[in-house]
Amino acid sequence: MHGLTVQLVAAGTNRIVASGLTDAQGYVRLQTAGSAPLRLIVPYFNRFWDVPPRASGTQITLLIPPANRPALIP
Repeated sequence: MHGLTVQLVAAGTNRIVASGLTDAQGYVRLQTAGSAPLRLIVPYFNRFWDVPPRASGTQITLLIPPANRPALIP
């Protein structure tokens, strides 16, 4: 799914440290510095995932099971 907002926030403060939109293949690349625990948020799905502190250059792949998009409200 392309065009979905994805945010990384500091788990302790809820401050957004990185954000982006998914590309045509459903990927987004976010970069941040620091060692604080993070939370990955996908508002469209109303879901979040805790991301423990990682070493520099670590890649995380998140696979979201297929789901139907909510219908538009007229």
